[in-house]
Amino acid sequence: MLKFSNMNQKKISSLENWAVGLIFLLALGLYFCFGFFHLTKFDTADEHFWIDSDRIAQYWQAMKEGDWKKTRINNKPGISLAYISGIGLAFDKNHDAEIKERGAVFARYDSQEFQKINFLYRFPLLLFNGLFSIFFFWIIAKLTENRWIGLWSATLILLSPILLGISQIVNPDTLSWLFCSATIFSFLFFLKTGLKKIALLTALFFGLALATKYIALILVYFLFFIFLSQLLFFHKAKNDSQEIFRQALAYLAIILGGFLLLVFLMPAVFVKSKYLFADVIDFDHKGFIFWSVLFADAMIALDAFFWKSRALIFCQEQLGRYKGVIFKSIVGIVAGLSVFTLVNWALGINFFDLEAVPFDSRQSDFFLSLPFWKKLILQARPLVFSLTPLVLLALLFVWLKTIFQKTEHAFLVHMLTAFVLVYWIVVTMQNLLVNIRYGIILQPVVIFLATLGIWEFLQHKPFRKIHKLVISFLIIALSVISLYLVKPFYFNYANGLLPRENLITGAWGYGGYEAGQAITTLAEKKDMIVIADYPGICPFVAGRCADISNDNKEKVIEILNQNRDDVYFVLSRRGQVRWGYIGQFIEAKKKPPLWELLIDDRPGNFIRVYKQK
Repeated sequence: MLKFSNMNQKKISSLENWAVGLIFLLALGLYFCFGFFHLTKFDTADEHFWIDSDRIAQYWQAMKEGDWKKTRINNKPGISLAYISGIGLAFDKNHDAEIKERGAVFARYDSQEFQKINFLYRFPLLLFNGLFSIFFFWIIAKLTENRWIGLWSATLILLSPILLGISQIVNPDTLSWLFCSATIFSFLFFLKTGLKKIALLTALFFGLALATKYIALILVYFLFFIFLSQLLFFHKAKNDSQEIFRQALAYLAIILGGFLLLVFLMPAVFVKSKYLFADVIDFDHKGFIFWSVLFADAMIALDAFFWKSRALIFCQEQLGRYKGVIFKSIVGIVAGLSVFTLVNWALGINFFDLEAVPFDSRQSDFFLSLPFWKKLILQARPLVFSLTPLVLLALLFVWLKTIFQKTEHAFLVHMLTAFVLVYWIVVTMQNLLVNIRYGIILQPVVIFLATLGIWEFLQHKPFRKIHKLVISFLIIALSVISLYLVKPFYFNYANGLLPRENLITGAWGYGGYEAGQAITTLAEKKDMIVIADYPGICPFVAGRCADISNDNKEKVIEILNQNRDDVYFVLSRRGQVRWGYIGQFIEAKKKPPLWELLIDDRPGNFIRVYKQK
């Protein structure tokens, strides 16, 4: 079996085992304390598609009636949301009560009912993600043969502002990072142990990852990369052809098992096979890569079964000498991009004029016009500045040490770092600029890497005598500080190394509750009119309210030109990107805001309240 560690681990005493368990429960308790706070008091983009537009309800109605075509509720596809967040559907007996009155332009909400519905659908996700950290604790402890590394990884995952923030939101990304990372960790553990039950567990997580978001297709290629890497550079093929044969078959079974689970959860595939073959396997016309990988795996299996892995042994002999160069280059590229990003933005140097590229360019003409290497550099920005200082420093440390010295868990560092690079390259090839939400599947991977960095750092003589319990409490304390500083807007976290004038994410619906409360306090009349330039405000306003849209923009412009004393406007950064009407009106009138909230204390992430007269 593959050995991931170069050193024998010291056994933990039974007393320390109890201490480890109690510390984990402390971290889990803190996760729920921060997670429940403000859980219902915001309304993010896209959530209404899953809750109000009946995607979740449609899935269960389709399953009940056998209308298989309608089990494809979205092109992501977001099926796992229907199973976890969908628990709230059983308790949502009066969904329409959240809107008291709906007119042609304006609506009047019942804020309490709206928050109740938020809780019903968000609580299951928050609970599931929190409890799933038990698996991360277990699998990482097993992988590294070190309970401390398992504990610290699970703690940092639980108390990560970004991961906690997304766990409060009804969105496929809330589960995508969890199932994708679980698939990777489980597969690594399978290669280490060869246990069939771990292979089954890997297939289960892979299927759930596919049923959550099709970005999980990248795992087909990355798991094969891990398998091939350990065969070529970390395995003695001469003595283990039977094991190689079993591993090759297991990889194939994991991939096929995952797809079978997807089909079972989304039987719309039986109605239209394109939902599987065109939308997933042949996405972006890259289906030939999928079939090539499965063919290569089959060739490895046949080589092992009939020829005792002779072809593989030949490849080992030819490529084995380049092992250090290949994997240290991978680590060097990712570390180099991260350090460059950190220096370029933190110090305001602005090499290559990269600061001119907004974080939300995505697939804008401006971003598409950039050369490939500039796009690749920009992919590192959201990751580097969304990590807490502790995680970022430990991550850079383990990368730099791996490049220049031996590390205890070199194989894990190489493989997990390769995933970061593969992901960045894939999204760059798709001409997509990653933001916090799209790149969230990298978060648990780099947190695991950072924990390995913490462990490596503590192996230096001056730090060996520090008790691991002290380190555990220090990790919790530093993580709580990061959470507290951004509370309650966790998903908008950016570390202090990013200058205040820079952004890596928009408000994304945060601040609507606070703006609604401010308007209620400021209003002289309870029956006021509120116009917001972005969704997330109206559910928390006592009066009539409207979000600007293509359907009502003419009416909004008409109201803007009236001289009324009962009209309030709410401006946000994202809204002004989409709609300029209110901003232009306010600028023309030279009106100061009556109230303002800066998310994460960043001037560019503002929510402002104005009054027309």
